[in-house]
Amino acid sequence: MKKFLIGLAVVITLIIVIALLLPGSVTVKRSIDISAPAENAFDQVNTLKNWEEWSPWKDDDPNMEMTYTGPPSGAGAIYTWKGNNKVGSGTMTITKSLPHQHIDFTLSAEGMGTSTGTWEFEKTESGTTVTWTFVGDMTEPFLIGKFFGLAMESMLGPYLETGLARIKERAEAAPVAAPLEVLKISLDEAQWALTIRDTIEMGEMAGMNNKAFDTILEFMEANGIEKDAAPFTVYHSENSEAMVIEAGIPVTDSVAGFGNIQLRKIEGGNFVTATHIGAYEKLPATYASIREWIESHQIEPAGPPREVYITNPMDELSEANWFTQIFYRVE
Repeated sequence: MKKFLIGLAVVITLIIVIALLLPGSVTVKRSIDISAPAENAFDQVNTLKNWEEWSPWKDDDPNMEMTYTGPPSGAGAIYTWKGNNKVGSGTMTITKSLPHQHIDFTLSAEGMGTSTGTWEFEKTESGTTVTWTFVGDMTEPFLIGKFFGLAMESMLGPYLETGLARIKERAEAAPVAAPLEVLKISLDEAQWALTIRDTIEMGEMAGMNNKAFDTILEFMEANGIEKDAAPFTVYHSENSEAMVIEAGIPVTDSVAGFGNIQLRKIEGGNFVTATHIGAYEKLPATYASIREWIESHQIEPAGPPREVYITNPMDELSEANWFTQIFYRVE
């Protein structure tokens, strides 16, 4: 018995020593070439709702529950899943999103700690190379996790390959968007507008805009004030935690505001502009293209961006037909 206990102690000690020497994280990476623009593949990942269509883990549990919080796409977007004993439960968060190029995410799975990963979208002559990288934290459960990490390559790799193959299929089947036309223009005339300005959290933007527009419209109707052009939003600051935004409606002449409704004069000048067609959640990609154009033409920005909502979503239900013009004031 004594020899057995000594032998058992040696084995346990050996296991502990080996576990301590094993890496605390494991990296699994897979790539695929797609005959489609980076925009098509990027949207499959950046818009979390799309994961329901191609996620390889849905095969293990078709009834897996997926819920969403935060913005529908981009940094701050979150989905939480809950399923059977194969898929477990957890949360994935997009922590960084660079349109059509790069996505960072964190993943917290119950009993498995927190892991990280990236998506890379590299434009090629024939389309796009998409790379999905997963960096797993193998420190939990203690010791066991590190041994489990030895099997991660063979266990996780096929899932990444399946997901990428499905993204390829969907991206190549999606229509190719027309190239975005970016222009530099001059607007000579100033414009009066009734506006409401506030500081909000990122996820509150849509609600604040709708509430502000309703408040201004009610004030205009009560006072017989005519609308002169489409409503707009100015983004005075774009912070990850809080945003200073101003929602406004142009009016025909100088009028008096009331309460938190202020009259503001929007001066003319030089602007770089482009028209976004489609859902509001995909606006960040258009913004990125405009900023890239400004930088490539060595133009200096001179003010915050402004969105003008040419299409009223209440009149046009199809997001594909929504037109939003973006203006950047420049030198």
